[in-house]
Amino acid sequence: MLAEKMTRLVGAKFLVNVLSFMKYIPEWMPGAGFQKLAADARKTTQELLDTPLEATKLEIASGSTAPSFVRNALNEITDDSDPELLQDLKDVAGSMYAAGTNLTLSMIHQLFAVFAVFPNVQRRVQEELDRFLALLKESIRWTLGTGFSTPRLSTEEDVYRGWKIPTGSIIISNSWGILRDENFYPDAYVFKTERFLPNGTNPVQPDPLAAFGFGRRICPGKHLPPRDEDGNEVDLNYVFQPGSGFVLRAPPFSVTIRPRSKIIESVVREAFNG
Repeated sequence: MLAEKMTRLVGAKFLVNVLSFMKYIPEWMPGAGFQKLAADARKTTQELLDTPLEATKLEIASGSTAPSFVRNALNEITDDSDPELLQDLKDVAGSMYAAGTNLTLSMIHQLFAVFAVFPNVQRRVQEELDRFLALLKESIRWTLGTGFSTPRLSTEEDVYRGWKIPTGSIIISNSWGILRDENFYPDAYVFKTERFLPNGTNPVQPDPLAAFGFGRRICPGKHLPPRDEDGNEVDLNYVFQPGSGFVLRAPPFSVTIRPRSKIIESVVREAFNG
């Protein structure tokens, strides 16, 4: 819940996100509603950082903790450790928690929407692992978790294609546009797993790495017309509509998931039950 609340706060649309000098406007002035939202965001961010760590501490104290990044890191911290190390641990764990519980879930949800809208694609990817990997890549490219990358701050002056970028500039990369560049992805608005499969006529198109961001803040997660069950054509815009906030979600949809065999079903159940 904390991660989802945080993404809603980050995705809020205010002019101050473009005109940063507006952050100095007092909270009581008309049009300064973003100041209250910023205060809420700071509080939620702190909760997001504190909650996983404190919960793990309680589990360790009760002897019921499961293996995790936070538990392993806490075991390495001693009384002589750098005091800032605990804050670093909070920051890293909070980032992992937010990304893992919201963006990853959004991508999985979107993947099932793609399965439902493109049944022929689903049948083809079952034939071999390469086709399944191709589906994942195209799903990321076609509807990435966010429409744009996390804002970056230029640490020094630079020039890009004749445009001067002063030190301290806020830079937002257009991941959505990059992954729809017809120079690299022909028929970019068509969902085609074939673009990532080798064939005798067309070269394999680049992996959708822009979906994972750039630079030091890059996401560590990097390492026939479709018809419904009644035979009606499915509106492709259905899974192409951005939701509210920072994370893009498919609208609600119904889907039936059937295992292909009892063996596969038992493997999945065993994995979930530990």
